[in-house]
Amino acid sequence: MTYDRLTRRGALTGAADLMASGLAAATSPALGDAPQAEGYATVPGGRIYWRKFGDGPKTPLLTLHGGPGSSHQYLLPLQALADERPVIFYDQLGCGRADAPEEESAYSIQRSVDELDAVRAALRLDRVALLGHSWGAVLAVEYLCQGRGQGVERLVLSGATASIPQAVAGFQRLFATMPNGCGLCPGSRSPSSVGRRRGGIDPGNPIPGSCPRARPRSRASFD
Repeated sequence: MTYDRLTRRGALTGAADLMASGLAAATSPALGDAPQAEGYATVPGGRIYWRKFGDGPKTPLLTLHGGPGSSHQYLLPLQALADERPVIFYDQLGCGRADAPEEESAYSIQRSVDELDAVRAALRLDRVALLGHSWGAVLAVEYLCQGRGQGVERLVLSGATASIPQAVAGFQRLFATMPNGCGLCPGSRSPSSVGRRRGGIDPGNPIPGSCPRARPRSRASFD
């Protein structure tokens, strides 16, 4: 298994900059005459929605979106690489156009790792370049740490988090700067109290310390 940079580094860097700045468009123009396909795949817990652009000879690029709770839409600028390789996006369970089961047991890191294996099997991705952004980077690292990386030729991590406690402390510093005391709404938790339930994610208020009226709508809340 080789961890290497993809070719077309400029295109990847530009797309990563868009993701980091939050300026990526929800949709992007179609890529010329590149073949496109879409569909659903059965995974543990339900079905996910996938999209594929291009059929070039180079190693397919499989993308893992952030969140938990986002969708593949903001990653679509990466379809610019589809002139040389297939580029595959998918909405994880509970996100975008994927199924959204009510059972909390469906939203765990382990099930997401199993989901990734199921997606690769359904789309016959024996060889793959894996790109994870934000939460997707955490998922990619866990996937490889569990020894699931057979056929993963390249790994690209964007906006990765190496330490959950440090990330939570950073969230708290940002919440403290929010106007009108929103970062200190009733029910907010101090950094020391965050993480006592569900690995740092409160199912009723998934963003530690955040104002309840700013809670995300997605059902994706992970152990």
